[in-house]
Amino acid sequence: MAGMETVLQKGDGSPGRDGPSERGRFSGRGTVLENVQYVREVIIVQQKLWTYREYDEKEADRLAAGAGISRLLAKVFVSRGVSGAEGIEYVKSFLDMDASRLHDPFLMDGMDKAVERVLRAVGNRERILVYGDYDVDGVTAVSILIDFLASLGADVSYFIPDRMEDGYGITMDSAARVKELEPPL
Repeated sequence: MAGMETVLQKGDGSPGRDGPSERGRFSGRGTVLENVQYVREVIIVQQKLWTYREYDEKEADRLAAGAGISRLLAKVFVSRGVSGAEGIEYVKSFLDMDASRLHDPFLMDGMDKAVERVLRAVGNRERILVYGDYDVDGVTAVSILIDFLASLGADVSYFIPDRMEDGYGITMDSAARVKELEPPL
């Protein structure tokens, strides 16, 4: 494919689209894939590296059935080395949403003051602006927090910086843009 960098050698040792080379390398940028044993295909999409590892289909089926998860999720676990009876127990434990296993958030310094301030803002119907990040965990966290605050009756909105304009994290530019919105909290 024109303009697309691809694997030079696949994990099974066969040549990739661009011919043989050292295992785990791809053309163009000199980047080396470390600790990748079974690479099915490496594709560059919008300058992002996607690595697909080989996995045991039967083990994925066993894990899905034993742990009560979808086959797709089982493939992810198996491709990361989770398998066997121990793997089934690991997955069940990993996905268990028992609140007793979570850390106490009030161990974080200042959490009691933060909670008090947020609850006061909710009670007084002050606007609350949630600042997030554009990566997957940042957007997910913003979504969860907004949903929760809205369920309390909060007047809530969000700000997710533009990756190209604002860069990563809280920057002076993004802080200035938030300040222009004049959120009480």
